[in-house]
Amino acid sequence: MSIESTDAKTSALDARIDFFINEANLSHNDLKEALLKQPSLLQYSIDTTLRPKLQFLVEELHIDKSSIPRIIRTSPAILGLSLTQNIMPKIAIIQEECNLSSNDIGIIVVTVPSILSLSLKKKIKPCFEFLRSKLQLTNPSDLGSIILSSPRILMHGVDTSLSPKLQMIQQALLYEGLSDTRSISEMISIVKKNPSILATSNTILRARIDKYIYEGKSLKESFKPKSVGRKKIYTQQNIDKPMREASSRVGVKKGHFTTNSNRNSFDETKQSGTSMPDLQHSSSLRDIKKLPFSLYDFQNEPVSIVAFASGSIFPADDINTVRGTRRAGGIAIQFPQLTEAGEVFHSRFQDATRLSFGMIMPRTDISNLPQYGLVQAGFPFLRPSRARCELYACHGALKVTLQLLKQTAEEKNMRDVDVNIDIYTHSTYAWNLLKDSEILLDWGSASTVEDVHFDIPGPLSLANTDLLFPLTKTMHRMANNAVINRSRNKRLCIGRTVNIRFQYIGDLLYDEEIGKVTKELQYAAKKAAIWQYERL
Repeated sequence: MSIESTDAKTSALDARIDFFINEANLSHNDLKEALLKQPSLLQYSIDTTLRPKLQFLVEELHIDKSSIPRIIRTSPAILGLSLTQNIMPKIAIIQEECNLSSNDIGIIVVTVPSILSLSLKKKIKPCFEFLRSKLQLTNPSDLGSIILSSPRILMHGVDTSLSPKLQMIQQALLYEGLSDTRSISEMISIVKKNPSILATSNTILRARIDKYIYEGKSLKESFKPKSVGRKKIYTQQNIDKPMREASSRVGVKKGHFTTNSNRNSFDETKQSGTSMPDLQHSSSLRDIKKLPFSLYDFQNEPVSIVAFASGSIFPADDINTVRGTRRAGGIAIQFPQLTEAGEVFHSRFQDATRLSFGMIMPRTDISNLPQYGLVQAGFPFLRPSRARCELYACHGALKVTLQLLKQTAEEKNMRDVDVNIDIYTHSTYAWNLLKDSEILLDWGSASTVEDVHFDIPGPLSLANTDLLFPLTKTMHRMANNAVINRSRNKRLCIGRTVNIRFQYIGDLLYDEEIGKVTKELQYAAKKAAIWQYERL
């Protein structure tokens, strides 16, 4: 063997190790553990095998980059599976049969990464069929709720694990004196309320049932899910950062930004004594709708503007589509305060959206969507993907908000008014890029994208800088009151302080209303993507 060929192999090996350490963020111990399970990891092509799967996990399933090392460490075999012939079709079937979103699949994969290695024909589909039949599930969402609540159920065999467990529970209920019919309905109720029962071992479940019978306890009461000691399926990595002063770094007036231990937020200390209301953790959609949309009727009080943003693609990744198939993207943005305001601000909102987007979807069907405060638009850039559409939707919400502020600044004096803007996304990908407002403002202060050092974990390609940088420029102009009325060539003051933060919708108190709005917005974005696809 020549020296050149030996050097080439060494170089290729180093490149793969560098990928796992620097792009996938594995530690040396993580990589060692993964290699012991899957030695062939260091033989896979970076460009055709490893990087596409990493991008798929982060961009399409919205998995936090901090969770990637655990996924690879515990289930390295995933990286050896075909993305288009195995992983994507498998996910598409799970989504279709369980009515789960890409975010939901991401949560499942983070919780039990090895699910992606399961056989669709021998394991996943038989499990679905069994659960639908035995638990009398007629709605895909009911099956999805069980799988999302306890994804480890999919790891259990029907004949060796799931069926015996249901028989144990029913027999114990018969022992309590219930009839055959009643014992079946009670067994179904118990499992639906606490699906994790099916994810325990047969031995443990038998021991629990025997214990409850011996102590004379009701199975129905004993198997009720308990919050104490129960492990959460998935939590965002808590991040603690020291207080930053954006005014000294990027020239933002009177604003100080800080990050709390759970989600990014602002700690605004202003000379005026006003502060940005905290809509995180303790707020619901009902609280947001109660916030008056005082942009056109303020009396030197803070103005709060809230928007929800969502992006989608068509056709979605399913068993019939592969990488390279022509796709189109769409976005949907809703301003819930305007939804409640009705026709009062409808014409102004329409003007703002026309100035923000070049391709707005006509409102031909509003039967299932809000009539006011909603805009649907096509994704106008190359390479549409779910992640890119979600990111552009956030920028779109910011652009519409800017136009609304410019309308008011043309008519009223905004110099003594503090403006607080919250834009919510259900995309963990977008939120992870946008959660640190100080960094966004720093990037936005650059003249060109070439002047920016995008300090993000993982490869730069995942940042989609062609979309991210224009967003930061818009944000920087707004925060620094560098807004121009081009028709009159004059500078506009859109507020004494303009505070912008991007938030994760999961931080709102979850109730049926917020769940409904989230689904409606995703549906609206999907409709926009279909509209864009048909017109191209």
